[in-house]
Amino acid sequence: MFAKTRRTALAAALLLAFATAAQAEILYTVTDLGANLSTHGINNLGHVSGWSTAGQGFFWDGAMHFFAATTVGRPNDLGQVAIYGGYWDGSVHNISGFNGGDINNSGLLAGTSNADVAVYDLGTGLMTNLGRLPGDTVAYAYAINASGQVAGWSLQASTGVTRGFVHTPGSGMLDLGFLPGGNYTYPRDMNDSGQVVGYARRADNSVCAFSYSAGSGITELPTLTGYELMSEAHGIDSAGQIVGSAQTSSGDRAAFLYSGGTMTNLNDLIDPSLRVNLTYGRGINDNGQIAAIGLVGTVQHGYLLTPISVPEPSTMVLLAGGFAALAIYALRKRRG
Repeated sequence: MFAKTRRTALAAALLLAFATAAQAEILYTVTDLGANLSTHGINNLGHVSGWSTAGQGFFWDGAMHFFAATTVGRPNDLGQVAIYGGYWDGSVHNISGFNGGDINNSGLLAGTSNADVAVYDLGTGLMTNLGRLPGDTVAYAYAINASGQVAGWSLQASTGVTRGFVHTPGSGMLDLGFLPGGNYTYPRDMNDSGQVVGYARRADNSVCAFSYSAGSGITELPTLTGYELMSEAHGIDSAGQIVGSAQTSSGDRAAFLYSGGTMTNLNDLIDPSLRVNLTYGRGINDNGQIAAIGLVGTVQHGYLLTPISVPEPSTMVLLAGGFAALAIYALRKRRG
């Protein structure tokens, strides 16, 4: 009987260890949006935009909607999507001379018009030209946040020098600068705090993911272990969590999550039995959901990753304490 009690206590401890390990490893459910898709962005409702390899744009809100578009931006929470030539909200709306890059929940559509950054107001139908950085040839907007800040890039065509910028209403356009020795800064997303992420060139011409904030300037992100050739940041949420992609010298890619100072391969956080190789994290919303791209064999798919609710550390401590108490009680009962 004593041996049986010890086996019971050991089984409880092993069960707890297994449950804790499982919680630590599988942190996201994975929704397959379909084959031959490239996701681009995600809104706070978990709806995803992107395009298909057949050359169509798409918007997924539980159902798949395809539409004519060559490039597609992130969706806002109203289901409006910036596209090349205008925007989509269930149907395509063309705006003469304008190419959309992103749209916020106020209906401000950021993009380019006549080689300058511009913002089109869906409510008034008015377009505001924001210009480009001094001496440059063309500029394009990739992100607009709730306060109307716009992030994008500005290019000098004769030299190939590409500069990232943030335009703040009332303050104008700010050059984000370069990494040491670099000449290329390419923003891809910006959160409501004005933090910008993207990719930039180092002095040796290699490319790496960066983040930018007004307090710290442009900063290179850590590399993903095993994927040190290059990296790109594509999305950032309100908490500062960043998603992107990293690559090996042989061309293999992995999607990453950068959170709390730690760089993690997203493939380590999903169920391995799915046999999915996540290659890009393309966007992350304020609920931690991630729009991703991955491979099943050699076929590209679009994915939605949703965080699994896990017990708080205090709950795990209580659970461990409960198992231990049960084991001790059983042992004392046997000895008594």
